[in-house]
Amino acid sequence: MAVGGKVLFDTDSFYRILFYLQTHHQSKFTFDAKKLELIEKKNNLRAPYPILPIWNEWFQAAGLIIQQVFGNYDFSPYSINSPRLIIIVKKMPGLKRINQGKYLSFN
Repeated sequence: MAVGGKVLFDTDSFYRILFYLQTHHQSKFTFDAKKLELIEKKNNLRAPYPILPIWNEWFQAAGLIIQQVFGNYDFSPYSINSPRLIIIVKKMPGLKRINQGKYLSFN
């Protein structure tokens, strides 16, 4: 991605998934709160389900900075009641990677 380029990421809200699993006990999924993984019970298939600070770490590791965060397609703020987690990230110039995904600006 070129410097200044933007990408939109859209996923279910972490809180929405937890609420669903708490109210639908017969679901074919469960959630590992320690590992933040959604687990399909039958085959034990696991998918990471990160919270916003973890998304931020991953984006920083890729040289991206979060520009905006929304909780739904109507651009409402992200909250515990949000059905979606929509993140807009931007590729920033002048970032140099240091220890474990942290960045320093050298501009």
